[in-house]
Amino acid sequence: MRFCFDQGLPAKVIADPPLTVTQTGQTYRISIPEGSLLDGDVWLWQLKSALQGLNSLHTVDAAVSADPNDQFSAKWDGGGRSTLGDAISIFIKATLGWSDSQMSNLYALAAVIT
Repeated sequence: MRFCFDQGLPAKVIADPPLTVTQTGQTYRISIPEGSLLDGDVWLWQLKSALQGLNSLHTVDAAVSADPNDQFSAKWDGGGRSTLGDAISIFIKATLGWSDSQMSNLYALAAVIT
């Protein structure tokens, strides 16, 4: 999907990773690398919903740093996607002390939540 804004931009355009901004003349291109936010098996809202259904969301959520500058906290709150083996799943597994089988079941459950 492409959005084009012809209105005047502010003097400064900032994008936090994984977004990038490039400028060519008066054109600013804001892009996100393929395989970043949209990569993964489940959306975080699905994962959180599955954790809530298993009475484990509060435990995981309480273990996440409250620091808004913490990259993991930003990802947890940002609503991207997650897959087994990524930082989100590793954090959940360590926080809850779950086995590989329990984590597989969590992601399978999350994948069918609509």
